[in-house]
Amino acid sequence: MLSVNSTISRILVQPQVLSQYLSLTLGFVILISGTIGDCLNIFVFLICGYYKHNACCFYMLAGSLFDLLFLVVGLITRILSQGFNIDLTLMNGIWCKFRSSLLDMISYCSLTCLCLQTIDIFFVTSRSVAMRQRSNIKLARYILIGFIFLWIVHEIPSFVFQNLIYPNNTPTCQSTNAIYVLYHTYVATLLLSICVPITTISFFAFRIYQHLRSVTVRDQHFLSTLSQQMTRMALFQIGIVLLFQFPFGVATAYFTATTNLAKSSDRQLEDKLTQTFFNIYVYGLYSVRNS
Repeated sequence: MLSVNSTISRILVQPQVLSQYLSLTLGFVILISGTIGDCLNIFVFLICGYYKHNACCFYMLAGSLFDLLFLVVGLITRILSQGFNIDLTLMNGIWCKFRSSLLDMISYCSLTCLCLQTIDIFFVTSRSVAMRQRSNIKLARYILIGFIFLWIVHEIPSFVFQNLIYPNNTPTCQSTNAIYVLYHTYVATLLLSICVPITTISFFAFRIYQHLRSVTVRDQHFLSTLSQQMTRMALFQIGIVLLFQFPFGVATAYFTATTNLAKSSDRQLEDKLTQTFFNIYVYGLYSVRNS
């Protein structure tokens, strides 16, 4: 019995084993639930056809498509890398260049859809006719196409600078431009991916709450049944973003601030496990917010 316990203890203290176990269990749960949820969400929106004339539905449908793509491309390769030690970015130079820029672009598009649908709900719930008229499906299509083009252009430097290199004969996929590394860490990740979406969503969520509080029973006629349903769904998704993106942002800020600090072996182990957890945990944002 003591021999079995000591063997288990030796296995559990190995960071690689813990990292693999965490990646497999949490990763597969998020992947399966997210894929099913996003597919069902896309199916419902396509069947109902609301996206053709409702801007919020259009943003939700587009967001579901981006979420599904992000899970399939990002989480599967993450599980292979951390769970099975099969890192495709170390085996193919093109995929090394392509994966990071592709996932960042998809993530920006998904978060943009969420911000836009929150702003659209802000317009729809206003008592002002002029404000409600700003929710326009034709305008929504142009805005989303413009943002998609913007994020594609934004990721061109990532594609250019990301390369498969061999320091000490060990393959490593990383950016070869030090200035761009700083930009990606502090501007692209901390500001564009975390601070801006959370701030935008929180601000307009509060304004939506103010709109709903000011609406009396007599004034509810300007809110259609579809608008009320979209408002409830949007508010739920906003909560999901704060649940997943905010902790990930705090963790990212911590790892960024402590990159150059001297750490003990125990702290390095704790940081490795924590980083592994949040690298998988953040995929929950693209898994449950549309379920």
